[in-house]
Amino acid sequence: MDVRELLKRLDTMTWDDCKQAGSEHYKTGQVEPIDLYESVTPHPSLNALQVKALTDNIKYSYRMLTRGMNAKDTGKIIHYAILAYVSEKKKGKA
Repeated sequence: MDVRELLKRLDTMTWDDCKQAGSEHYKTGQVEPIDLYESVTPHPSLNALQVKALTDNIKYSYRMLTRGMNAKDTGKIIHYAILAYVSEKKKGKA
């Protein structure tokens, strides 16, 4: 596929088309964390690290809601929460 064909295809892709082209877990038809990320505009006070930390917390929380609790993902949630907290504290707001 040449670049013009690719761009033409991209211009006609819907959100569901993009999800169907991705990983298997996006092809279930169920709501996924990525749907939330696509529909929300982060608050302007958030920096990139805070957005990443918050979205990763959603990801790992959702994973455990659907698959069950596990120590590894719980540790990731705690880690990302600490990153968000320290980043906010660094800005002098925590």
